Amino acid sequence: MAKRKQIIVGSGTAALNSLRQIRKAGCDDEVKLFTMEEHDPYSPMSLPYVLLGKLTAGQIRMVPDGFFDEMDATLIKGR
Repeated sequence: MAKRKQIIVGSGTAALNSLRQIRKAGCDDEVKLFTMEEHDPYSPMSLPYVLLGKLTAGQIRMVPDGFFDEMDATLIKGR
């Protein structure tokens, strides 16, 4: 059977968990995540701590480097 294409809108917690569950279920469909953000997924709730200097921008990232490669998914930023 040919691979299907799946689109996930956003790159927040729900979107990332959806991607994880798709892969956990053994689905090998092509998956693309679209986000208006120009940055890698981050925790918006942590932004005040970055502004206060208690955390760095790197500390509020929601996924490690290589996450999308590992999940065989594409993150499309700025759209």
